[in-house]
Amino acid sequence: MKKFLLLFSVGVLIIASLAFFIPMSEASEIYDEIIRLHILANSNGKEDQELKLILRDSLLEEMKVLLDNCETLEKACAVIDENTDALNSVALDVIRENGYEYNVTTSLSVEYYPTREYEDITLPSGEYRSLRVVIGEGKGQNWWCVLYPPICTGTASATEELAETGFTTNQIKLITDTDDEKYTVRFKCVEFFSDLKYKLKKLFS
Repeated sequence: MKKFLLLFSVGVLIIASLAFFIPMSEASEIYDEIIRLHILANSNGKEDQELKLILRDSLLEEMKVLLDNCETLEKACAVIDENTDALNSVALDVIRENGYEYNVTTSLSVEYYPTREYEDITLPSGEYRSLRVVIGEGKGQNWWCVLYPPICTGTASATEELAETGFTTNQIKLITDTDDEKYTVRFKCVEFFSDLKYKLKKLFS
């Protein structure tokens, strides 16, 4: 019954959103044009949270250098993938230098994120490429940012970085213009379809 209701909902929503198909299609491409950094602390203890931030600063410095000449998403993905082991070594060194014996796991994967705000942008919930760094048991509060476009490593504003890496005007407005009712509704639609897709994938996997 649960599968039937989900499939029925998909059919109804697709029909109801036909008028928005072209802009919705453009908006949904946001998920494929972003790489996020996700660092999970060992625990919520004060020292573990401080270690997470120290590691964050070191990794951002490394990523700033690595992604400096990456003009496309494909290039950024390739560079991150090629340097995952090296980044893991950097993370492990930082942990040891600060007196901890935690292990660390660094991987480039696809992760589900809830709606998150960063500076002057709001990213819709859904699945994104992610450089995931897990410290120890990874049970503490996490920290995240956007590696590509280089919002957390670049010097320009988030809007400027998005424009420079090829985001369209509609895409930029979708995640920055929260006061425009048209884009607010579209944002919610994008989130709904993305979340539904995620739930269906989990249901049938």
